Amino acid sequence: MTHKFQIQHDVSEFSVDQFRSALANPAFHAELAEKLPGTNVVISRSECIDNQYYMLRELNLEANIPKLAQKFLKDALRIKRVENWNLNSMTVELTFVLNMPAEFRCHGSIVQQGQQVFFKQDWEVDVRIPLIHGVLSRHAEEEIRRFNTIEAEIFQQLLKKYS
Repeated sequence: MTHKFQIQHDVSEFSVDQFRSALANPAFHAELAEKLPGTNVVISRSECIDNQYYMLRELNLEANIPKLAQKFLKDALRIKRVENWNLNSMTVELTFVLNMPAEFRCHGSIVQQGQQVFFKQDWEVDVRIPLIHGVLSRHAEEEIRRFNTIEAEIFQQLLKKYS
């Protein structure tokens, strides 16, 4: 069963065009990945082609994993992140594949409403562990929200440099 939730950040300090400019730059994404909490970061694809930015990266993440889920991990929590930005529509599709029976998906958009700019995200968490998937999905939401806040802060710091 898929668990769904939304996250929204007010990013009115920046214009949509500032986002577009930074998101088209692979160096922006590389620096963002470097500053995020995690180890053993490997970026295997990072390129902008015809107003589409693509990134594929993997990392070990220091997340708070419930004891009942730890037995599904071999070592650390390893996440493969596939990112596809459409710079014309300012939308992103994210897929997170884990080294356990779970997958996270996000559809996001940067939108301007009057003088305000928001980064809106619709998340889906799919934990495929019978009997405990509901508990783990809700826990995953808490961790996603925690890491999302960290990433949003770093993202906005770097926007000042790259826009």
